[in-house]
Amino acid sequence: MPAETITELERDALLSSVINLSDGHAHQSLGEESKCRVQDVVKCFLSGPARPDYFAAEREFLDNLTAHTGQVFIPGQYAITYASSVAMSMIAALVKRERRRVGVVCPTFDNIPGLLEVMEVPLVPVPEEWLSPDCDFQRLDSLGIEAIVLVTPNNPTGTCLARAAMCDLMDWAARRHVQVIVDLAFRWFEPAMKWDLIAEADARGADVITIDDTGKILPLADLKVSVLAASRNICQRIQAIHNQYVLNVSALTLRLLSVMLEPGRESNEIARAARTIGENRGYLDRVIDLYNETAVVTIPKPPSPTMSVQWLRLPGEPEQILSHCRERGLEILPGRNFYWSMDTGGERHVRLAMMRDPSYFASGVDILIDTLSGLIQPSNHIVRG
Repeated sequence: MPAETITELERDALLSSVINLSDGHAHQSLGEESKCRVQDVVKCFLSGPARPDYFAAEREFLDNLTAHTGQVFIPGQYAITYASSVAMSMIAALVKRERRRVGVVCPTFDNIPGLLEVMEVPLVPVPEEWLSPDCDFQRLDSLGIEAIVLVTPNNPTGTCLARAAMCDLMDWAARRHVQVIVDLAFRWFEPAMKWDLIAEADARGADVITIDDTGKILPLADLKVSVLAASRNICQRIQAIHNQYVLNVSALTLRLLSVMLEPGRESNEIARAARTIGENRGYLDRVIDLYNETAVVTIPKPPSPTMSVQWLRLPGEPEQILSHCRERGLEILPGRNFYWSMDTGGERHVRLAMMRDPSYFASGVDILIDTLSGLIQPSNHIVRG
């Protein structure tokens, strides 16, 4: 496992002097209408009552969130916190308290197993191919796990469990009393994930916790929240832990995020994000094709073309490529760091973040491809996954 964590690498990319295609959070510009709506909310807050109605702000935000994700948030079965890492820390506390052996999908973002390891939770890697397109229950049975953590769509690959596969997993988990934890931070980018997982879990008698996060799609200087939702059998236990972490999030934060989400507004930031990613993905494809005499680049296509990260397999020595990119002011993530449980894996891969203004994204892609053209011997083919 690499010495540097993905978070450490992403922090290096926060320098204003570099092109940051490393950090997977949303850093594109706000739309003009959204800017006006944000300004209105701040003015109203500053001129309004000293004690604004927190619960009204919370419900408005949750209703707008439901409109985009399909997840219904029932009182007593949800909790709101400041980041998905905080939500995962609460889950880590739960599985630690209950002494559960936890399976975690691999590859995925390494701070998920990292947070569980901080709590000294026993971890077992679950290869992504055991879960998609269909779950291999014979292999899952062999792991002896009492909880399983999924990221779907997965970061970095974009692999997504179909609804039928997720329901089969819930049935398996209900029979074996296995908790299912689902990080849905990227479900904004996969229309097939717009459904109520918790209602389905309750109907099937499964113990399921989900995490929805706004930081991967709403660009407001990393102002964000994460929402934990839990099925009936487990909600009181996770709520009790949440109460030890935080009373409530900022009502102003909720109001600002709500106006960015407004489902009735055609220019809301979810619709704009899809257009931004489409433009950036189109540019990446065109530039790769333009350089098809230069380098072999595998572009595994995620299930949804609006996925906000892209997993690439590059030719040549990855460290040399990344080093040359860094010298030219471009930061991208090495693939090996996502293979949190292995000494090998992802060595030839990188992950590009696509939630950037198109001109900014294009500048970074140009540096990457130009670097490849200078380092790699000419080849006559591109491979598309």
